[in-house]
Amino acid sequence: MCPFRPAPAVYDLAFAFTLWGFLGGAPADLVEARGPLFRSASHHYTAQRAIADAVAEETLRLTPEAVAERLDRWRELLNPAESA
Repeated sequence: MCPFRPAPAVYDLAFAFTLWGFLGGAPADLVEARGPLFRSASHHYTAQRAIADAVAEETLRLTPEAVAERLDRWRELLNPAESA
């Protein structure tokens, strides 16, 4: 990992907020599943890592628009072990 990587861009934030259903229209089961992950993430590195690790590598290649189109199948976008 490059130590000089820039901070997250608007694209990165749109991707994350869309994936985790924070921009509206999220399935109820996604909202329920994300609760425990995000409640403990404030200042805890391991909890933050769990959120990052829950995203499937293939999902990272998608655009925010593609993620939004697949949000009804959100479990396919995440790693089952980390997002269960």
